[in-house]
Amino acid sequence: MSTSATEPEAADLVCQLDNVQGMVDALTSVRWKRHQDAVVELSEHGIVLIVEESRCLQAKVYLQRENLLRLRQAPIDPSNIGVFNPQSSALKEAIDDLEWPGSSIQITLQPVPPSVTFRGDGHGDLQIDFKYYVNTDLLVAFHCDHQVSYRYKYKFLHATTSNIPTSVIKDNRGSKLTIGRGGMLKVQHLVSVARPSISHSHVDSLLATSNLVALLILSSLSSQRKMKPLEMIHRPSWNYSNLCAFLF
Repeated sequence: MSTSATEPEAADLVCQLDNVQGMVDALTSVRWKRHQDAVVELSEHGIVLIVEESRCLQAKVYLQRENLLRLRQAPIDPSNIGVFNPQSSALKEAIDDLEWPGSSIQITLQPVPPSVTFRGDGHGDLQIDFKYYVNTDLLVAFHCDHQVSYRYKYKFLHATTSNIPTSVIKDNRGSKLTIGRGGMLKVQHLVSVARPSISHSHVDSLLATSNLVALLILSSLSSQRKMKPLEMIHRPSWNYSNLCAFLF
């Protein structure tokens, strides 16, 4: 994960335990594969660590709030969010063109000139630019207060557009991408569930009950976790070996 900010960011999570041995015992009691990741969920109730294999639940470790001496999660700063709305077909084509298996894709938003850059590194460099005001057919809307830049694994980024329904591509309904604090990328696709004879403009359809939004959330360089059709949530994942190295 990389960002253009030069100053070190404050910790997103501060957790203090009276004795870490209980957490170590809970982690070591689970059968882990080499380089296996764990999903960590944070809430006002505490911390939940989830280990999955082949989309089947293997284990959950609960750290309840009352058992923690201190638990503080940094609030989301709205000023650190960049938003852009490309046409769904253009977004899919750009990501398909950047294909380099095993590589990562860097997404950069800059306010001056307002533009979005997709950059892939492999045997060479490939860069695709979406310039706001230059071609509004490709980039419908754009908002960014300062430059932000993050990298995402290609296979996870590709998963956010690989199954877009043909009706969305054909009608060019549009997609919305939001980069939040820490590089969390949220991808939304507008999907119509209305009868073919009923048509709506893009703006009106955002408020129409005959449409739904396919929501996908991607953490920078984190693993994928499929939830249910038309909704995939990518949450921060920690590598078990690194987690144990920290605890021990």
